[in-house]
Amino acid sequence: MIIHNCPTDYNDIDVSEDWPKTLVFKKNQGWMLDVASKKKCVIEVTKDEYIKYVAGEMKHIFPEFDNQKHFTTSRPHDPSCQPGDTILIGVHEKTNTRKEMPYGSFTIKEDSYGDLYLKELHLSSDEYIDLDDGFDVFTDFNNFRKDKARYVNRRARSSALLYGPPGNGKTRKIVRIMQNAKDEKYRVIFVDSSVSFRQLTPFKSLFESEDTVFVIEEITQRANADSEQLLSFTDGELSWNNSYIIATTNYPEDLAWNIIDRPGRFKEIVEVPNPTVKTRTKYFEHMKVDNVEECVKVTEGLSLDYIINITQDSIFKKKSVSEIVKEYKLKRDKVSKSFKKSMGIS
Repeated sequence: MIIHNCPTDYNDIDVSEDWPKTLVFKKNQGWMLDVASKKKCVIEVTKDEYIKYVAGEMKHIFPEFDNQKHFTTSRPHDPSCQPGDTILIGVHEKTNTRKEMPYGSFTIKEDSYGDLYLKELHLSSDEYIDLDDGFDVFTDFNNFRKDKARYVNRRARSSALLYGPPGNGKTRKIVRIMQNAKDEKYRVIFVDSSVSFRQLTPFKSLFESEDTVFVIEEITQRANADSEQLLSFTDGELSWNNSYIIATTNYPEDLAWNIIDRPGRFKEIVEVPNPTVKTRTKYFEHMKVDNVEECVKVTEGLSLDYIINITQDSIFKKKSVSEIVKEYKLKRDKVSKSFKKSMGIS
């Protein structure tokens, strides 16, 4: 048996899955679950010694080993896969330090090794305009936080499904929740479509005691890909305590009825249509454009994204909103012949 003191060329020894993982911050990625430990040394043993160690016949693999303070890893777990005559066993010091992930907004991703990490999303302060256009998901979430004491003998969770044509501010309604996350001490997590809901389970022990908002964009796509896990995440074994789910879809007609036909899955089901006269009026007044009444009239039937871009072009080009609307319509008519199918024109 040979003992090496922390050699750098043994750093790729596999980390034991038995030891509880904690949250650590890794540069260029974000917050991820990993083993909190410090490598003390690496032991080089023969295959016979390794078999005795695994069988429990080899009690003291190095003089200072203490089950309360240390744990071991090995490469490989199957000695028959190891070339040569020796097996490497890493000895680690157990550490109880845990870095707390800050409050805020995050996207959850999967790296090339299949490990999940949470990367912080940064918002500028001018991304939200309160248009007072119906259901306010921020208010509903705050009411949920205040009323959590009423969830007796069951998990405290609530949810809202926002549906409607693209470009009308479904995501904008979520921005206010994101902007207040740090100050109000909760976390907003966007679940990337490449991540399964079951993969989130290891994070529950760390975050479930605090309020978490999950955002599932285009839930129709997720429902078609794995409806069983989606149903379980909304109100089954995979669901979280102290959680509020916000789902969005541009294609409600393609969403399976069993996803929404149950109160426990989505407490609020809210249509987000093209902006009304009231909404357009408030937007143009906020942007301080000239001739608000005319602007409201010429933008009838347009999505919020269209209206925002038209207004920005109006300011940039120093033209009226009506002039920019005419330019947009001319451009749309010009290209429509080439894109008939995508525009629903036969």
